[in-house]
Amino acid sequence: MGSGDGGGVETTLHQIAPALMARGHKVAVVAPAGSSLPAGVSVYEADGTPPRSAAVSDRFGPAAGTSAGVLEQMWRQAAAVSRQYDIIVALTYDWLSYHLTPFLAAPVLHWISLPSCVDAVDRAIRHHYQTAPESFAFVSRAQAATFPFVDVARARIIPGAVDIHQFRFSSDPDRMLIWVARISPEKGLEDALRAAQMAGVPLHVCGKVQDSAYWEKTWRAAAPGELVYHGLLSHERLAALLGRAQAMLVTPKWVEAFGLVVLEALACGTPVIAYDRGGPPEILAGADCGFIVPPGDVGAMAAAISRIGEIRRADARRRAEVFSIEAMAVRVEGWIGTMLRQPRMDAAQAAAAIV
Repeated sequence: MGSGDGGGVETTLHQIAPALMARGHKVAVVAPAGSSLPAGVSVYEADGTPPRSAAVSDRFGPAAGTSAGVLEQMWRQAAAVSRQYDIIVALTYDWLSYHLTPFLAAPVLHWISLPSCVDAVDRAIRHHYQTAPESFAFVSRAQAATFPFVDVARARIIPGAVDIHQFRFSSDPDRMLIWVARISPEKGLEDALRAAQMAGVPLHVCGKVQDSAYWEKTWRAAAPGELVYHGLLSHERLAALLGRAQAMLVTPKWVEAFGLVVLEALACGTPVIAYDRGGPPEILAGADCGFIVPPGDVGAMAAAISRIGEIRRADARRRAEVFSIEAMAVRVEGWIGTMLRQPRMDAAQAAAAIV
């Protein structure tokens, strides 16, 4: 936690832990050693090798683990202290999380953080989901729809949130665009760059480089001044830069589960131009706070950039206010309460259900 590798999951955890504590709950987090977490949150640290990101894994490959893996060590920690807690909430997308669920002393809720990526993981989710669908939550309907066994109309959706007070509203942006994400092919940085080039506006990029070869290829496609790289910024520096931008570009090549940076941009009054793919359109839909364009249509995105002055930045800010941390905490609390009233599946039932 704090490395930037976890993307929106890190931000969500930083938000929900203090919010639940403020509502009177005891909260502890199991996280990799060296993690940075909010003050007052108890932490159980685990050493180990980080797993390969599911976002860049082979869909048809095995879901393998190792005794030296950090995820395996985190679940060892969780199992060791599970009798001290009423519930465990797992913000993961990994087969081990679903396999171990019935064998822990406390019930486990799964707040799935990614769309369908790996068939072996999806099979583990499906087997558990079929017997305990109430123990799962998704961050958007588009994300839930990537799992064919999920009834999207009945799925529990708990979207991300933003602490509006941590973002200063900016009514007078600079002539610049911004793109914020992990720098990896599925995030589509090259499309954002081409759209910005067509519009003649510099693109400022923030995020951790996860694929060096991809980054080098994209960087070489930009003329001097067309692309400005800021690296992985602190919350404060990112918030300041978001407020300076005329618009944020969101260009995923995959189904973006939610898109927390969209909320962060809107909180600054910065409109968002996003591909009609995944969670971001659900944030923007029905509100005059940006534009939704067809996936992969760089020309349409460039055209939307030229129209960004039509968006009132105050409307963007108001849209972010709908996704408050307090509302997210109430949803999570209600989910926990529902689960605690459910009968638990015993180990024998689990062995029959998980194959």
